[in-house]
Amino acid sequence: MTDRQKLAEAVAYLMRYDGTFKFLVDMKKLAANPTTQFTVRQVEAILKCKAREKDGRGEGQRPEWMGLEVGVYSLEREGRAEPDIVKVKLTRDKQRKYSVVLTKIGGTRIDGNEQKVHWDWVYSPGLIKMLKPEMRMDEEGAKQFGILYGICANCGRTLKDAKSVEAGIGPVCIKHFRF
Repeated sequence: MTDRQKLAEAVAYLMRYDGTFKFLVDMKKLAANPTTQFTVRQVEAILKCKAREKDGRGEGQRPEWMGLEVGVYSLEREGRAEPDIVKVKLTRDKQRKYSVVLTKIGGTRIDGNEQKVHWDWVYSPGLIKMLKPEMRMDEEGAKQFGILYGICANCGRTLKDAKSVEAGIGPVCIKHFRF
């Protein structure tokens, strides 16, 4: 399909569109002006929206991972002896979610509380798409994790107190961790 054909298909789709998805509403307003020239990326994005709608994943249906709650998840993957501990977080503007995975680091570093840390949260693009709501770590999962590794299931700091190790989560994090 040529660029001209793609443009014609995109504009025809916009003229029929009657939804509320802001991007498509804005593009429809632009398409109403005969002097508007769409970029190749805009045309591709419009056609991608059309394809998603055709596949049954329109504007009201988001991928399952987008509905995940902020929290800690246990992800078992093929070929790995231990599950990955993945934290779902919000971006600074609190508009999107992303994931970080707890990773053992070589050597040690000192955290803000002057404690030696052997673990760190590492950004892992795309890993969030493998998570499902039922993978969210519950109280029992945090206990098993704390006993096995001796680190907090929320922040990755070394747990020293026996009660914290048994709970799998430190005294500061327990206030923010919802089971």
